Amino acid sequence: MKKMLFAGAAALAALVATGAQAASTETGWYGALDAGVHKTKPITSTATDLNNTAIGYDWNWGTEQSWAGFARLGYRMTPHVRVELEGGYRQGNLSSVLSKTGSASIPAGLCAAGVIRTSAAPTCGKPSGHINRYTVMLNGLYDFMPDAYVNPFIGAGVGVGSTDASVNGQFAKIPTGGGAAIQNLTSSSTKSSITYQMLAGLAWHPMERVSVDLTYRYLNGSDVKFTTTGSGALQPGKFHGPYEDNSVTIGVRYSFAAPPPPPPRRRRRLPRRLRLPPRRLRRLRLRLRRPRLKPSSSWCTSPSISRSSPRTRKRSCRLQPTMRCRAAPPVWWSSVTPTPRVR
Repeated sequence: MKKMLFAGAAALAALVATGAQAASTETGWYGALDAGVHKTKPITSTATDLNNTAIGYDWNWGTEQSWAGFARLGYRMTPHVRVELEGGYRQGNLSSVLSKTGSASIPAGLCAAGVIRTSAAPTCGKPSGHINRYTVMLNGLYDFMPDAYVNPFIGAGVGVGSTDASVNGQFAKIPTGGGAAIQNLTSSSTKSSITYQMLAGLAWHPMERVSVDLTYRYLNGSDVKFTTTGSGALQPGKFHGPYEDNSVTIGVRYSFAAPPPPPPRRRRRLPRRLRLPPRRLRRLRLRLRRPRLKPSSSWCTSPSISRSSPRTRKRSCRLQPTMRCRAAPPVWWSSVTPTPRVR
């Protein structure tokens, strides 16, 4: 297992050396695919013979190191918190089935079926079969540095695991009163149980929306169970024992969340030498806000100005904008109001 961890760390270090960019921490959905290697701890199982209760079984079911694959669909709730639904598969080919105690009253285990053993050749090889594990987990994860190029994370999950056991072998040793010297044992069953897992890893962000995850998983839970059938007098029946697994995977995660909006553009300020003093700037604003009046003979209050030339009327209206009105004044207005002087 240490070799698996070192290999995964070396792969991630090689990827980081090629460069990276900041991750997207927008909330939204994401999908991921992972693949790697795993190693299952030998399943220590017990059973009692159905025909003879004096015969018991305490076998260790060993499996070879093999590959594992996972598919994930998750949702980022906050920059630090993610939840995801994970489906996993762990392959486990049988490597050995041996008795834990080696007592003479207990069958020594299983070996290859169809091999006739003699005193000159007492061994018969390993049995054939597999113990595969399918899981559906609901995980919660916490990202420590979501904005960093390399982000460490931890998590935990709970779900359901299904054990697919397929075994074909012969009893390596028949105890006294166990019947014929050569008897086979087969199993083909699928049982489900509650399981949980712990996760830890590193996430590297090579480009926008894409992350490369190096993940370690420890899987455990309630005992797995599988039923066996003997060809002779020995009938172990149902075996049960704990299932513990360690795996290291490398996966690619893609975020479906919308990218963050671009930062607002900064307003360009004029150089200090081109800026107007505050007092002049206020005067200029007041002048721009003042409405521009179009000269007209009906706006002027004096009949003499109305009868004057257009240039004179324009100048008079500009100099006396407060003396405008909607219509020309009556004739008697000149006797009451003095006529404005025109310069």
